[in-house]
Amino acid sequence: MADDHNQSRLLPRLGGATLARYIRWVERTAWQTKEMGETLDAHYHHHPCILGMWHGQFLMLPIIKPSYLPADVMLARHRDAALMAETLRHFDMQLIRGAGAGARGKDRGGSHAYMAAVQALREGRTVAMTANRGGRSCRSPSPPRATLRSTPGAG
Repeated sequence: MADDHNQSRLLPRLGGATLARYIRWVERTAWQTKEMGETLDAHYHHHPCILGMWHGQFLMLPIIKPSYLPADVMLARHRDAALMAETLRHFDMQLIRGAGAGARGKDRGGSHAYMAAVQALREGRTVAMTANRGGRSCRSPSPPRATLRSTPGAG
């Protein structure tokens, strides 16, 4: 049984290392415009913040995040997210594992993830997460609750 457990971790570790190398290769070889750099520079003063993105953009976070800005990344606890978790570990990002209960009402670590996100923001770390729900765009322009909870005197 222990061999099965070690073997089930091997694929995400190898895949994560390979994806991390690929991301570094993309960073070295991709052509970036002056406007892209200016846009990113204009937003760094918002740190710490909550950074929301679509799933397809999630693994490009190491390219846009400067090494001097700490960031925690929220990922689900399921097996599919293990590859992303192992990849992001190669970029010295802290992981927050958990997700909302969804329609099934199953505990997937959402409370833990919420509290960890609030703590990260209080400690000056940006929190990155995927922003979609079931393929639909975000439904509310209001600030996320974690931002309010991490602000002294709010929420």
